[in-house]
Amino acid sequence: MSLDIWIYGPGFGEAILLIWDATSEEAVVRHAAFIDCFGGRDYDSHPSLCQWHDAGCPHVALVCITHPHLDHIQNASVMMAAAGCTADLVVWWGGQTLRRIRALYGQMSEDMIVQEQELGITSAMTWGFLNDVDALEKGKHKCRPSGTKAEVRSPMEYDLVYSGQTANGPLEFYAISPWLGPQTAYTRWIDSQICIASGGETEVRPSKGLANCTSLGFLIKYGKAQVLLGGDIEADNWTCLRGARPKENQKDMLPQFDPCLIKVSHHGSPTGEIDGMWKPNSGFFSSLPGTDRNPPHCVITPWRLGDPRWYLPKQDRAVLERIAAAGCHVWETASKSDTSPIDLSTRLTESYIHFVVDPKHNEARVIDEHFCRHTLPKIASR
Repeated sequence: MSLDIWIYGPGFGEAILLIWDATSEEAVVRHAAFIDCFGGRDYDSHPSLCQWHDAGCPHVALVCITHPHLDHIQNASVMMAAAGCTADLVVWWGGQTLRRIRALYGQMSEDMIVQEQELGITSAMTWGFLNDVDALEKGKHKCRPSGTKAEVRSPMEYDLVYSGQTANGPLEFYAISPWLGPQTAYTRWIDSQICIASGGETEVRPSKGLANCTSLGFLIKYGKAQVLLGGDIEADNWTCLRGARPKENQKDMLPQFDPCLIKVSHHGSPTGEIDGMWKPNSGFFSSLPGTDRNPPHCVITPWRLGDPRWYLPKQDRAVLERIAAAGCHVWETASKSDTSPIDLSTRLTESYIHFVVDPKHNEARVIDEHFCRHTLPKIASR
């Protein structure tokens, strides 16, 4: 029994689907988890939903939206209506009361000035998802049997959010972000956007916001294997996370990471790493460089919409080179070949890479990939 992971990245946006065999005293039942839900800007066919259907519509154990940016929350309503509203658990970035955030995004989605802008579209998508969360908590969602509630979590710092049994022991999802300091920046932004007018009505001052401060990330433990999904975590959260790594007398704190598969945070941006994160022998991850097993795989989902000066990973490709130099395989979705980036007029609706994770040896194996560029490790595995 294995853990299958599909990482979709069409050049703007990402979605992740996980499928595994859950065990109980009665039976073995296929389970699934959706992390983010981007399906594209111009179509409703959702690649991760299509794969979920192809797999026989496994029971949805977990749905997560990491943070409210369009490249992660676009088409949330499609995913929630099709599969998310039957989930056992819904995890969202949170950090505020639901009522407070709904007030902000609800009014931004109705603001005629921003309605046609990306901020307005993002706000509408976020508003729809927050309404789903509110209805699920109250047991009133139209896509769920009346009176049945989903568990809704808004984790912070290092938090076990899900645990299920498999033939290889527990499969555990740990939220590893956001941390209190960066989350405070998001709190202040929410407050700065909502004010009370002289007549007592709430006003909103729309701006892009600081959503990456609150991005969730996940460490998944499966037997001996570990998978790290970085969301759009940026340097401040990684710094907090590194500071929480265990000392000799603090064995109950955050463990040293030893992942066989990493979804690189923030699309390969320099803002998604910290000094020494990919340094061989003394890096952030104990599996860098590779040990006796195969080198880890790292996946970058590029951000290539609009001004080419802001394409991620950056044209100097320094982050990618650091990861490869650390002894990792690097995969970039939404790339046609080793030399040609995507044509932005091309709709790569199924740019993805599919891994199977081996729980006995902490290794990830590539099963299939579509429109991905592969950079080999620069140093030998040892």
